[in-house]
Amino acid sequence: MRRFAFFGFFFFGVACGSSPAQTDASAPVAAMSTNTVTPPIEVDPWAEITAKIPTLHQAWMLEHDPAKRRDFAGQLVEAVIHEYDKAQFDIVDEVARDGAPKNEITSPAPARNVALDPLTVFAEANANPDKYPQSPVFRRITANRVEAWTPKEGRLFDGKGKMLADVHVPRRDGTGREWFGAFLPDGTWITTDLWDNDKQLNCFSSTGQWKWELPGKKILSQLPKPKPGPDALDEPITPSIGWARVDKTGHRWLLGLGLDWTRGFAFVTPSGQVQPVPDNVRLWSEVYPRAMDVRGYYIALYIDSDDGKVTLNRGEAGHGVEVGWPRYDLANRWTVIIPQGDDQFGFWPRSHQVYIEGFQSGPEPWHLPHRVWFFSAEGKYQGEVIGSRLGDAANGQDLLIQDANDRVVQVQSKEASLAIHDVRRFTWPNGTTAVPVAIYDDLKLGFFLRGPGIEGFTDDARRARASAEVVLARWKD
Repeated sequence: MRRFAFFGFFFFGVACGSSPAQTDASAPVAAMSTNTVTPPIEVDPWAEITAKIPTLHQAWMLEHDPAKRRDFAGQLVEAVIHEYDKAQFDIVDEVARDGAPKNEITSPAPARNVALDPLTVFAEANANPDKYPQSPVFRRITANRVEAWTPKEGRLFDGKGKMLADVHVPRRDGTGREWFGAFLPDGTWITTDLWDNDKQLNCFSSTGQWKWELPGKKILSQLPKPKPGPDALDEPITPSIGWARVDKTGHRWLLGLGLDWTRGFAFVTPSGQVQPVPDNVRLWSEVYPRAMDVRGYYIALYIDSDDGKVTLNRGEAGHGVEVGWPRYDLANRWTVIIPQGDDQFGFWPRSHQVYIEGFQSGPEPWHLPHRVWFFSAEGKYQGEVIGSRLGDAANGQDLLIQDANDRVVQVQSKEASLAIHDVRRFTWPNGTTAVPVAIYDDLKLGFFLRGPGIEGFTDDARRARASAEVVLARWKD
């Protein structure tokens, strides 16, 4: 319509002789201005780099000098990351393996069935793996104590599965942050966040009788002033109780403060006394061995080896195109980028060998089971298993993996090679599969999911797990 009207006006003016001079065919006709503005062409600043991916890939594969090869690897991975939604995950996987062929470790033998004896049911627990914070939280706190917490309830068990305490948390509008609560072996317990973001500890007896409260700012006032790193987020320091758990003595709690979990560390006694954690003390040496996972803020996580000699760090961008491409660094010895690597990473028992869990590479990896990468202490790729890490095997040497079929796979490392030593399928008395969520293999005790339609890794199974029962059970084998 606009074009028709414009030309209609143009011809109307000429026909009516509004400009007599222009009626002469020999007279010049003035050019009409359309005021058209050409939109700027958007230029991808990384287009020139990503166009070089084939060349960089070839150069990396052919380079034998270690320093130059690392340099090419860094350029190549950075270029792939900036392909955005067209990223070639297989190239980053190949670089993580340093060019070695993929070694997916599988079991040649069928699983053996292990019958469970159900002990205790958490009927109201939500086991949805996509819900945050995840609930319940399970912890091994001593050689003979295990605890489980939801925002509203905590239970303490001995090593045979006998329930020693069952407490109900008097929440107002708080949830207890990600840790919910923490027992001492005698059943005394603490929590935070009775009121949303109340920034204080509350202590209760094993029977639920309130004992005392301790504001986070009072704890911080008794600690040396922390030296915040470049990633510190809360200035001035927010006295939140980021996490807490019983220490290795079983007589006090160890806790971390601040929004990023790293603004101060303290011991707190059952009477509410605060004892600073010395700067030279390793956190993992102060709790039951191998019972505490990674610590730090979500974009800067870390964990120590059992002997405390090396640290495995995980760093990831908080926003932007590099989200989902975390970098794992072992004591500055070697670095690897794992596409969609998550916060489940650490060391083998009494070893500097490393495991790193993450999504499988692909356009929609959240629809697939996870995979666990394995690297030597020197960063050499050893192999991978489809599944998720559960814990340590009873022999104190091997790792347990929950595979894509909800079986418990025992992975063994011998002479720099990996093999599957044992495969177990845990079953309920009616023969259905019990889906493991936490295993304490030396105690023959664990927490499992029970309910219809929960097996496997389909979307339907994941939804079904949200309403499944969480059951503490034991076994004999």
